[in-house]
Amino acid sequence: VYIGKTTQVFTLRWYQHFFQTENTEFHQAINSSKSTDWTFEVIEIVSIPDDVKGVMDIENYIKSREAYWAKYYDSIKNGYNTLSPIKNNDNESDGNNSSRDIPANMVS
Repeated sequence: VYIGKTTQVFTLRWYQHFFQTENTEFHQAINSSKSTDWTFEVIEIVSIPDDVKGVMDIENYIKSREAYWAKYYDSIKNGYNTLSPIKNNDNESDGNNSSRDIPANMVS
C-alpha cells in the first residue's frame, strides 16, 4: 500500500510514478514491475471544511487526510510510505465536516 495525495489529474500522478527516479522502496518496486502488477484507486476526494480558508490551512488539511489514510492502512509499517505527511496526527480528521470539494485525491 502506498498513500499519496495529488491536486493533478490522479491518473497523471499515478503515471508519473513509473518514470520518477527517486531511490525509495516504493519507486524501486514500481520501476521493477509492470504497471499491470499494481492496483490504483482513489480512496477519497477531499472536501475542504467551510471554516478552512487560507492556502496553508487547506494544504495542512489535505496533509491531515493523507495522514489519516496512511494511519488507517498502516502504510508506513506495512506499505511503501516512509514518513507521516504531518508531524501531529492528533489533528487528523475523520472527514465528517460541512465542506466544499476541491480536486485533491488520496490514492492507494
